[in-house]
Amino acid sequence: MLDFISVGLIAAGGLLALICGKKARPATLSGITFLIAGVVLSGVELVTELQAWTGKIALNWFQFPVLVLALAAALYSPGYLHGHGSDRSNVYWFFFNITVAAMLMVTRITQMWTLWSAGIALKGLVFMLAWEIMGAASFALVMFDRHSQTARRAGWIYMAACHAGGALLILFFLFPDRGLLSFFLALTGFGLKIGFPLLHIWLPDAHPAAPAPVSALMSGAMIELGFLGLISLAVLPGDMAVFRCAGWTLLILGVCGALGGIIFALPQNNLKRLLAYSSIENMGLISIAFALGLLGRYYRIPAMEIAGFAGAVLHVLNHALLKGGLFLCAGSVLKSTGTLEMDKLGGMMRRTPATGTAFTLHAAGICGLPPFNGFVSEFLIYFAAFNGITAGSGVLPAAATLVLISVALTGGIATAALVKAVGAVFLGEPRSAAAVEAREVSKTMVMVQFALFALSLLMVAATPWILQLWGGDELSVITAKVAWASVGVTVLIPALLFIQKCCCRRGIRRSITWDCGYAAPDARMEYTGTAFTQPLSDLFNPVLKVKKELVKPEGIFPERAGLKESVADGGVRNFWSPLTGLVNKIAAKSHRLQSGSLHFYILLVLLALVAMLVYAMVRG
Repeated sequence: MLDFISVGLIAAGGLLALICGKKARPATLSGITFLIAGVVLSGVELVTELQAWTGKIALNWFQFPVLVLALAAALYSPGYLHGHGSDRSNVYWFFFNITVAAMLMVTRITQMWTLWSAGIALKGLVFMLAWEIMGAASFALVMFDRHSQTARRAGWIYMAACHAGGALLILFFLFPDRGLLSFFLALTGFGLKIGFPLLHIWLPDAHPAAPAPVSALMSGAMIELGFLGLISLAVLPGDMAVFRCAGWTLLILGVCGALGGIIFALPQNNLKRLLAYSSIENMGLISIAFALGLLGRYYRIPAMEIAGFAGAVLHVLNHALLKGGLFLCAGSVLKSTGTLEMDKLGGMMRRTPATGTAFTLHAAGICGLPPFNGFVSEFLIYFAAFNGITAGSGVLPAAATLVLISVALTGGIATAALVKAVGAVFLGEPRSAAAVEAREVSKTMVMVQFALFALSLLMVAATPWILQLWGGDELSVITAKVAWASVGVTVLIPALLFIQKCCCRRGIRRSITWDCGYAAPDARMEYTGTAFTQPLSDLFNPVLKVKKELVKPEGIFPERAGLKESVADGGVRNFWSPLTGLVNKIAAKSHRLQSGSLHFYILLVLLALVAMLVYAMVRG
């Protein structure tokens, strides 16, 4: 009951903000106040439900990212909007609050699905209403910078994906048998929100176009709701045939999504676009984890089932905190410099040390590096795959081996991509006047970034407790050792740094190095982000199809030299562009029918009528 009250409060705050008109301060105050009240009420309800939790899969936990990121993005937004659309704060807060309210409704309806005595049609209607409101309100936020052609294009692609997914989900609710047909309708409908391979085309455009707090909310919480709907409404109610088909399908999509997403993140020059492709990679990892859990249930391997499902849900929570923090840090970079082009940045760690530190910590966590929380959830995925190898039969051991290789390779490439982001943006010398003049953002924005990372560290310690609730006592003991080792290292590192600072007071000797022209370094002497990842981009060029623009140095003292790479999305290049081209050709051929003979049209109508009558007579 508290959840529905909270949804009403949040929506009321948005309406009140809209009524405030051009008055930015009252609009912001209304939006934030009502949203905080609603989030607190929903949080109380969530804690109450978790106290009575019996280990059901993928239900209550999906509400946590919505609540945390809604609160974090709301507190971050006033500072971000100052100078970036604060004159339209009323519109922003209206659509922001409506989006959050709709997301909470989606989670609540899904959780109550089996307890609600209404028919499938009514439940589907209410679910689709909340789902479509969520898509429409977030569409307005993606297009918040309405004067930007890029934002308008991204917004329309996003809206087309939302409507296509909605149409498929309507068909899903019309087939209540929960067989394979229903599963594939749900897979495509919810997959458009998740960003599965070929269904991801909206994601790399929408995230860079949207305001940073909106990107954090969408990437960290909204796209994961696709997994909530898919697993809870389409997979778990099905039979063992659905489990088997869903497991293998999600495994294939997960491997392709994880590798494809991070490979296409490598050559990106726009920081938020790189993070968007990283989100596709992480959705692939979550898909792999759910697949291992489903296959563990089908092949009756309890350890694999528990580790797979637990790894999936924990990675959902970890991705929410870490990727949400990364998008907020990217928003701080944009706020400080006015650009997200990494080859135009550099040297910002000295100018914005708090944002640089927060981004680096979040990046290390999302790569799955120990001792951070991303490592713990990926450890569970590895554990599930190892159980598939040792206890599986048939093709399962080979598939689990492929998973191990894919997840390890994904982690390595993700580390390279995010090292590129950290180095190109925050290290070295500034490459533009905007980077030279960068200044730190407000204290509130910085505190929100670090608060999300602190929560991610708490997740490390909470993981064994969550697994124990899940029923995986043996796995809980193993994971507890990993988690507490991670906590110990996390505490030890700052302690050693503090001791070094207090005890090592020897002066630093400074002298001119053996320079070879390095006595006065500038930005021309350092690697750009593009140059740093060029070897890997060349390695994966058969997939990426990188287009290079090379300006070669000329003369003894060259004035300029450079390398610019551009990469078209693989799904757009290889699937959607040929498909739309074919549709355009067919449309051009059929265009003549629009200006044909009226008598011919009447004849077609009569023939169709006769055909329907004959069909009716044959069917009785």
